[in-house]
Amino acid sequence: MAEVTQIDSGGVGALGAVLISARNRDAEVKLATLHPRVAEVLRITGLELLFDIRTSESEAIVAFLTKRALAR
Repeated sequence: MAEVTQIDSGGVGALGAVLISARNRDAEVKLATLHPRVAEVLRITGLELLFDIRTSESEAIVAFLTKRALAR
């Protein structure tokens, strides 16, 4: 999400819908490299508490792989 510098209510709603859809399928969504303005909107809306937010794409990938390895 590094290229996303702003997010409006439509974007927030879309992220919420993605999260619900993923959880209904027993899947996960991780967000990475958030622009500070986007991170602030997610904080204000409370979505930061629902998403696994990582500082880098590689960190998010490692988190997916680590969870997968622990599940085995």
